[in-house]
Amino acid sequence: MGRSRSLWLLAAGTGGLIVLAVGFMFLVNSAESTARIDLAATMASPASEARDFFQSLEQIHQIADAPCSPAFVEKLRGIVFSSLLVDDAAYQRDGKTLCSGLGMPFDQLQLPARPDFVAGNGWWVWSRVSFGARSAQTVTVIDTGTFLLILRPRDDGAWPQRPDELLSWLRIGEHGRTEVVFGTDIGLTDAQLHAARTRWTQAGIVVPACLPIGWDCYTLLVPWREIAEQHWPLLAACAASGAAGGLLLVWLAFRWMRWRYSPGRQIRLALDHNEFVLRYQPIYDAATGRYIAAEALLRWPQPDGSTIAPDRFIPVAEEAGLIGAVTRNVLRLMSQDLGAWLVQQRDFSIEINVSPEDLDDPLFYGALDEFVVGKGILPRQISLEITERRLIEANAGDCTRRLRALGYQVLIDDFGTGYANLDNLDALSLDGVKIDRSFTVHLGDGSARSRITQAMIELARRLDLDLIAEGVETVPQMHNLLYQNVTHMQGFLFAQAVSANELQTLRPPAIVAIRQMQMSGWA
Repeated sequence: MGRSRSLWLLAAGTGGLIVLAVGFMFLVNSAESTARIDLAATMASPASEARDFFQSLEQIHQIADAPCSPAFVEKLRGIVFSSLLVDDAAYQRDGKTLCSGLGMPFDQLQLPARPDFVAGNGWWVWSRVSFGARSAQTVTVIDTGTFLLILRPRDDGAWPQRPDELLSWLRIGEHGRTEVVFGTDIGLTDAQLHAARTRWTQAGIVVPACLPIGWDCYTLLVPWREIAEQHWPLLAACAASGAAGGLLLVWLAFRWMRWRYSPGRQIRLALDHNEFVLRYQPIYDAATGRYIAAEALLRWPQPDGSTIAPDRFIPVAEEAGLIGAVTRNVLRLMSQDLGAWLVQQRDFSIEINVSPEDLDDPLFYGALDEFVVGKGILPRQISLEITERRLIEANAGDCTRRLRALGYQVLIDDFGTGYANLDNLDALSLDGVKIDRSFTVHLGDGSARSRITQAMIELARRLDLDLIAEGVETVPQMHNLLYQNVTHMQGFLFAQAVSANELQTLRPPAIVAIRQMQMSGWA
């Protein structure tokens, strides 16, 4: 009990955590969206300038005139004038400047031997270069190999416009190497930065974004504290929803477990997986000394080697509405086991237990056609034993008359133990009855049940009904039945339930007492 309670509490807690986690992820996504909007605003000016720069550079490379020709210089000058960012552009060869658009003194550039940054495409970038009269200010110089470009002076503090939470400004260099312009390097690779992949840290969530053109990337930190402060009503609602979700999950889990482990479902699965088997207990005819029939008994083998008897699962099948499927399965198994043999043994019959619900089920009659007539078995070789665990419907008489008209034998099973037996004898069209073991064991002991058994035998004989005694286990019981002219017997005295293969080769026991009584005229 304690373990089950722990499982339910665990399920409730899990449900609550799931709902809370969904709510928390919603908050994180909301905070991430806001951060991306801030980043877009941060990168608006750099992105515009980057687009202008690359557009200008593309136009320069499209100049078809001979380098440094008057037409070339004129077009270069026009491009520089129209650019928002490019201060001048010069054509160079073998490291020497040959001409420029505005004629600025490129030879006065004080370029260090190593650039501040090498872009992924191989360009060299110097971000703070003193230039002639502008030595008080710095310019950015980019060497593309063919051209040397000077970008207008800019205030690094103003570009980008950094919000308070801007964590870092990064540049993607050659071979995808990440270089930090300012801030903290959180270890994101080139691919992760361009994929805008969010990272969770102890301080908060880090949202990256890169310029659509160029090599600059930025990361923005959204602290967990800020998320909690801005969205605490929603967090509270998520917590409440989590508790409600946990209770709902407990209820659903309880319903699922009841369904998953319900006996009815286990029977349905056993039917689907063909887990049931049949065993056959022979019926002995003391008048001829041979087996004349066998009752098909359903068994349910278990993985551990044990077997579940029908008195445990048949009532469950009836409650679950599966008794019809069970009966049809018995007919199928019987035809598989003994169909060919019964065609050769026309004097042998099989008794099949059926429920009152089967009598009015069209599928039952379809199964009889398929597994009996369809296999070449004669209907008279099949005896249908109606069990009396439930009240037999009023129209059962019409059903039994229909079955007998088709050639099947109809018996009442476990006579004396079910519902309204005398009424059934009057209402049903029957060929015989089977005396239940609970009466057979009291034969000859002088008890009330012994006298009731004698009365039942006499009643059946007056109604011209065949009699089969079940549960015959001792010779005195057999003697008493023979004395009352009951010759058809079933029980451990003659044979236990056997497989189909064993039934086909089974020989009657040599019971001397039977022969002696036959000789004396008792049988």
